[in-house]
Amino acid sequence: MKLRLCELCNANAALFCPSDAAFLCRNCDTKVHEANFLVARHVRRAVCSNCRSFTGDFITGVDSLLSALCPSCEEDDLGSLSSSSTTSPANKVYSCDSSSTVTVRRTLKARVTVSHVKAESVFNNWCGKLGIEDRSATLAACRALKACNDRWTGLPFRVCLAASMWIGLRLSLEKTAVTGRILKRLEEISGVPAKIILAAVSKLDRVDKLELEEGWAES
Repeated sequence: MKLRLCELCNANAALFCPSDAAFLCRNCDTKVHEANFLVARHVRRAVCSNCRSFTGDFITGVDSLLSALCPSCEEDDLGSLSSSSTTSPANKVYSCDSSSTVTVRRTLKARVTVSHVKAESVFNNWCGKLGIEDRSATLAACRALKACNDRWTGLPFRVCLAASMWIGLRLSLEKTAVTGRILKRLEEISGVPAKIILAAVSKLDRVDKLELEEGWAES
């Protein structure tokens, strides 16, 4: 594992800025690149929080919903989600700042294609932990993940999974059953904060949501 520390505070680095020739943690990166519009345009490379290699993602502006894992570690992380373990939201770092621009070379569409079977396994696992036996929730979540991948390009795959699960629950269950308690439980199971799940869902426009609802009603 390569040791990459923030040039300013010696915390684990999350980004590398070629323009400044510096590795920075998320907090220091935000402080530095919020200074003015010129430095905000610096293109930075994301660093994997697990193996410390570059993830292949590039950002400008203030960090947003950017994956903290490289493709290899992300695949391992996805595999762990289908096991019996539960990841605490505190162990993952996500931001929902909407002021940034994220350029992602690894498209979500490609990741969904590769991991579709694993995603279904994850949804089944989560439904079991939520006490939901109806398979329709898993099917609806898979449909949401496939339908919304273009809208969610740039989001960590775990966030996409959690948002898809939430949409699947809303589509397949009675409205009275989809409560804040269920959302809180999904947060605990997925390791994605509830506000991030809702932020991802909010990225869908009215037409997207209507098409999902109509498509599910016809299935």
